[in-house]
Amino acid sequence: MNKEYIAISSLIVIIVLIGSVWAITSLSNAKTWTKLYSWNTMINNVYVDTNCNFTSNQFKITGEQWRISWTTGGEMPVGSHFDIKIYDDNVGSSMVQEIITSSNENDTTWTNGGTSSLNIQGNVHLQVFIEGGLPDWTFKIEEYK
Repeated sequence: MNKEYIAISSLIVIIVLIGSVWAITSLSNAKTWTKLYSWNTMINNVYVDTNCNFTSNQFKITGEQWRISWTTGGEMPVGSHFDIKIYDDNVGSSMVQEIITSSNENDTTWTNGGTSSLNIQGNVHLQVFIEGGLPDWTFKIEEYK
């Protein structure tokens, strides 16, 4: 009976150790959203909150998916809008997605932020157009890996 007790205890210890190693390995390999790039109202040390057009440098996406999110520090003035165009530079710089947000007298859907997910990999760049005012804006690229 003493040998059975030792065998069962040893088996329990082995199972606990294997479970612990598996849990630690799973946690260390867990995927998360990681910020790659961000742009905000300060472009080249100049505060830009009214009209702005800029093109990002090309950047590389290596994860399974990525997203662009945006926030603002307040409400957009009526008649203002922003437009983000995403270009896939792997196939001759073709536009693959466009995000347009506007504020007008009939618009009751404006929020101070949002997120759009994308599933392309490789080299991409953005074009951003802001007209009419967008207070304290930030655009952020995050990759899931």
